[in-house]
Amino acid sequence: MEPEAEERHNFGFVTLNPGQAQRDHKTIIVTGVSRSGTSMVARALRAGGVFMGHQLDDVVYEDTEVADALERQDSECLARLAAERNAGFPVWGFKRPNLDEALPPEAARLFRNPRFVVSYRDPVAIARRNRISEHHDEAQALRAAAGACCRMMEFSLALPCPTLLVSYEKALQSPEAAVDRLISFCGLAVAPAARQEMIAAVEPNREAYSVGASRRFEGYIDRVADGVVHGWCWQRGVDQPVWVEVTIDACLAGSALADLFRPDLAQAGIGDGCHGFTADVSGFVRTGLEVVRVRVQGRVFELKNSGRRVRELA
Repeated sequence: MEPEAEERHNFGFVTLNPGQAQRDHKTIIVTGVSRSGTSMVARALRAGGVFMGHQLDDVVYEDTEVADALERQDSECLARLAAERNAGFPVWGFKRPNLDEALPPEAARLFRNPRFVVSYRDPVAIARRNRISEHHDEAQALRAAAGACCRMMEFSLALPCPTLLVSYEKALQSPEAAVDRLISFCGLAVAPAARQEMIAAVEPNREAYSVGASRRFEGYIDRVADGVVHGWCWQRGVDQPVWVEVTIDACLAGSALADLFRPDLAQAGIGDGCHGFTADVSGFVRTGLEVVRVRVQGRVFELKNSGRRVRELA
């Protein structure tokens, strides 16, 4: 891309702490607010030949070993993993959304010649994606996304090393420009065929991501007997139990952990079968005409049979 052309057009890049892009011995760290395009950037880098992890999740392109160390804030483990990768690869990287929550900016020194790539996205789009994939309330999700973007901005500005800010929306509009800037900033030597693979990675609404990176809940209100709500709920593919909350006529009446073993659930292949729950709401039931709703705690996902009257579920 000609420098004059870049000056005339807004391709959605901002470079902080610019430095010479060395072609060897560096660590490329991809971050951004969740659902802001970090998987797309990591996928493009991998297509360009950057080692992004041994135990790599092919849906979100996240190194599970590094992610686990960051989650535990285990700096010793992180330093060990970095040393191992330094010894094996002149250029390597990893992707971790919301890195500002796990790694203070000064901890960049743990990595050899770090270069950060931080993706940004319209908070409304992030909120909508979290509504679709995480079952969050959209108004609350919008507030959370806007706040997370502000915190990520402060994190980006505090980083002591070269940092490239990338607009997700602009990258989708001009994928070739986005890839060329990524190659230039990271100092990569990329063959024409690999460059085309990187460009192909810059795509919206990738089906594998939309499905694989979404939480899928299932659940059912079986009955209400003697003021106790009986049912089951789980996050598909995850054995860890979820919390549910019960409302009676729109008033919060109780919550429960869906961790009770039920043979019928086990036989039906509902996880390990430990996803049943009971919730005592007798203090809220008077006539049997009250409307019962059960949803995953903190989400808008409601169990089947929600919205029916107590009498109908008896």
